[in-house]
Amino acid sequence: MAIGGELHSDEEALLLEDGSAQADIWGINRYPAKAGNSWIEFDSMINVRPSQGNRSRRVEDVDRTDSSRRSIARSSCLISPRQILGGRSTCETARKVFPRNAWAGFIEGAELLCAAYDDGPLWEERLAEFESFASPTLPTMTIGRAMYICMLARTYHVRGRQAELAAYYPVLSELAGRGFRCVGTDMVDSIAGLAATAAENWAVAEHHFERGIAHAERIQHRFALPGSREWYAEMLMVRSAPGDDGRASALLRQAIDEYRSMGMTLMLERADHRFARSTVNRLDM
Repeated sequence: MAIGGELHSDEEALLLEDGSAQADIWGINRYPAKAGNSWIEFDSMINVRPSQGNRSRRVEDVDRTDSSRRSIARSSCLISPRQILGGRSTCETARKVFPRNAWAGFIEGAELLCAAYDDGPLWEERLAEFESFASPTLPTMTIGRAMYICMLARTYHVRGRQAELAAYYPVLSELAGRGFRCVGTDMVDSIAGLAATAAENWAVAEHHFERGIAHAERIQHRFALPGSREWYAEMLMVRSAPGDDGRASALLRQAIDEYRSMGMTLMLERADHRFARSTVNRLDM
């Protein structure tokens, strides 16, 4: 299964390149927050396939949709997204039951990110344990490995490891260029923006943040938007060109409103702290 492409045809091409058979590839839309069968919608242009008896955008074979729904639930929803992001212990449990398929690396990345917020040595230990997922080469890039690379970059940001974060910019940029738009709760372009910021490549970082926010707004990814705005504001505050502090404050105000609307209290406190800093910077000028 492939997700995160701008178009279903992008994901279709990736799966074909990975060895999947054309007859087994169907386009879907996932809505994790919806209940019942409405969480998955079998609607895509790539489903128009008269040679297989499917003449519309929808998958018309009920047996196929039922089996696909079960398969998707087993492969990607053994543990819900909320549980995967819920903490280290959940991730450790998840690794033992999650199938070792093209998604391998996703839960490891989530666990590494959880560990990055811990003051102890666990992050370094997990970094070494999961090293096999970190190869920054696209020829061996699976969906799970791409997700791990993005989470790894985020952990470098959390830990303040600027040199390591900057070193991952080329692969993050190419992932975004190849159609990877979203990884879990984050936009790939926004993570590439973090890496460009670490390299002090301000114009490139700005381009990625603008594009990441635009994509998140277009697909209404409400979880990705405040984080992208906050990271963009962080870059502007570090660059500190004329007008940057005012722009950073505006972005942070939006992020604060979005965090508050979703009840994300920890993120809200962090954004509030950054907003206070940006206000002080403007007053000092």
